[in-house]
Amino acid sequence: MQVWIGGMLATDVRLANSIQVLGQTCAVTTPSIPVTLGNIKSSVFTATGTKSPAVPFTIGLNCTGVATNVGITFTDNTNTGNTTNILSLTPSTALPNATGVGIQIVQQSNGTAVKYGPDSAVAGNVNQIMLGASNSSVQSYTFSGQYISTASKVTGGPANGVATFTMSYQ
Repeated sequence: MQVWIGGMLATDVRLANSIQVLGQTCAVTTPSIPVTLGNIKSSVFTATGTKSPAVPFTIGLNCTGVATNVGITFTDNTNTGNTTNILSLTPSTALPNATGVGIQIVQQSNGTAVKYGPDSAVAGNVNQIMLGASNSSVQSYTFSGQYISTASKVTGGPANGVATFTMSYQ
């Protein structure tokens, strides 16, 4: 930058180092979260929509020094095109899978079952959940997992699912 006064060079400012602009981001402190829903008898599921006891889990973020809005998208790892609120069961190699049952992830702050969406951090991603503004600290977001009957009759067998989550900082 140069400043000229009366045709004379008054100031000449030059930056000696290159400048790099970095986007604000947080760090996920819980990148892998195993949630054990346990063994549930098929007789517990008396009608479509019956749920097993919820098992809470927490997603941690370190947003120290960052002021941003935080969003999250859960993706069904078995069926990446799934946009419902029922997680697909992963195929079992040992025994036939349970039938008539799926898995739900529930947002503890409002009791709503999350809907799955594509693995993307883009603002406004399908079924992205806005968690709110970061407060420049370490934060926790609590969810729970549970089985839910998707039919009037549930048969026993393995009932496992895998979901991934993608954070979005806007």
